[in-house]
Amino acid sequence: MKIKANSSITFIIVIIINVSAFVKAECIKGEFSCPDKSGCISFNQFCDGQVDCVDGSDEIRRLSKYNQTGIPCRQSNRICMLPKILKNMQSALCQKNVNCNNDEFSCIDGSACVPAEKFCPRVSYEINCIDNSEKQYLTLTNVPPRPGPTSILCRSVQKAVCYLPENQIHKASQLCEQGVRMKTKPFSETVIVYII
Repeated sequence: MKIKANSSITFIIVIIINVSAFVKAECIKGEFSCPDKSGCISFNQFCDGQVDCVDGSDEIRRLSKYNQTGIPCRQSNRICMLPKILKNMQSALCQKNVNCNNDEFSCIDGSACVPAEKFCPRVSYEINCIDNSEKQYLTLTNVPPRPGPTSILCRSVQKAVCYLPENQIHKASQLCEQGVRMKTKPFSETVIVYII
């Protein structure tokens, strides 16, 4: 007799759990429902670097080499893909301009806009660009591929030397220390210039 009572209680609990999984979360002002219906998160939790929705849909970074679905949405320095189901939240969640300003480095992969003080840092463990393109240093042991023959070397405000892609040369006055830049030469010549 006791066994039947316990099994019926277990059965009722399972039904309640299953029903609650399908209940749509009611969000308060300043929050939105995760596309996977896993809960509500505040506007400032979208694209903040921390996964809050169970499916991670609040932190899908824009990567230009992929054909991603969604709407590019800028929050602070990060650019994430806003799921199309949340298009009606675009004005509340996204800054008006997705493009990077002239005083910001545009990540090659399109994942972020990096302020001048974080472009080409001397030491940094912080991830700004998913592809680390803001850290294409000029070194003897690790020569990154140059973006093109008209790219320039840029001494950052943090005194490190990095390549600035040709499509961002117009930002040199903002990203490079005192606008100092130098057209790239064959690697051995370039190293001699900066080692002396």
